[in-house]
Amino acid sequence: MKCSFCGADIPAGTGKIVVLSDGSYLAFCSNKCEKNYLKMKRSPQRIKWTSSYHEEKEIRMFGKKKKEKKVEQVEEKPKKKRPSKKERRELRKQKKLEKKKKKLEMKQQKNKESGGGSSE
Repeated sequence: MKCSFCGADIPAGTGKIVVLSDGSYLAFCSNKCEKNYLKMKRSPQRIKWTSSYHEEKEIRMFGKKKKEKKVEQVEEKPKKKRPSKKERRELRKQKKLEKKKKKLEMKQQKNKESGGGSSE
């Protein structure tokens, strides 16, 4: 059963039910909801913590209610397998070695270009 004021689900054995003279009933999850509705005569659409307020706000903002995404249409991307800690460490070492090799090759090329022409 749902609360007539805030729209929250009411667990079995809790809450209050008020039967009106015309035979209809109102269910409340707490005294707070009951007093706001019956005693203070507040409209749930104007109270920010109620679900009907949020529904009204969606209608004001977007012109109509948002459609819920269907689970079937949304396909999840397969998760990439993340390398283990050991594998990551090895990959970092390999990258460092490659950088060192490139630096050495660049130095050797520069030395050949600048010093290789005249050795007399």
